[in-house]
Amino acid sequence: MDVIRRLAERIKKYIVIVIAIPVLLGIIGWLLPVGKEISAYTAESMISLGDYGNADMNEPSQVITLLSNPAFYEKYTPTLWEKYQEELLKNFHVALEKDKIVQLSMTGTSQADTVKAVNDITNAFLKLDDHYYKQKESIILNSIQTLKDEKVSDDTKVSQQKFIYKLETEKLAIKPATLLQSANDEANTSAGNTTFSSKDRAVLGVLLGITVVFFALVFPEFVRRS
Repeated sequence: MDVIRRLAERIKKYIVIVIAIPVLLGIIGWLLPVGKEISAYTAESMISLGDYGNADMNEPSQVITLLSNPAFYEKYTPTLWEKYQEELLKNFHVALEKDKIVQLSMTGTSQADTVKAVNDITNAFLKLDDHYYKQKESIILNSIQTLKDEKVSDDTKVSQQKFIYKLETEKLAIKPATLLQSANDEANTSAGNTTFSSKDRAVLGVLLGITVVFFALVFPEFVRRS
């Protein structure tokens, strides 16, 4: 009871200060000029890797290594590499989502530039993948045609047909990488670093003021007990 009585007396004695501090800090919070914060935008795309017997283009671990290498950007996205240089490798990430699906993401201060960069990299990979896929497809088709054009005896006719069937089955089984999700969709672009509004800063100022007043009133009691 003595503690409560002393606190009440202290509040009564310093009532002006008790009220003034939270109000003052609230006003300061409201009026405090806040510099323009730079938002960080993250753009993402999703690719399903192909399957045509090329480990560098079909295996997730190899693809992640490929897209983490400066040589890829220097050769296939030279304009992008010239613009970002090492910052590209720092802000661009490749991750395995599940099975053979990889996610390409990049963080930047410009939403438009970030989205464009992710799409440029995605398209460069898909273009390279399509090149190797068509190369594999061409080899199979040429082999099939060569076998069909070859004149064989009746004894080897069955073997020839088996080889042709095997190649045709292989042709149906291979597939190129496909784009599952581009970075153009706004749902796949997120922003961070939200600035507090004047109202939020005012509330925080008042709460800070109340906290300061509370500890100022209670502190003497701790000193008294010690």
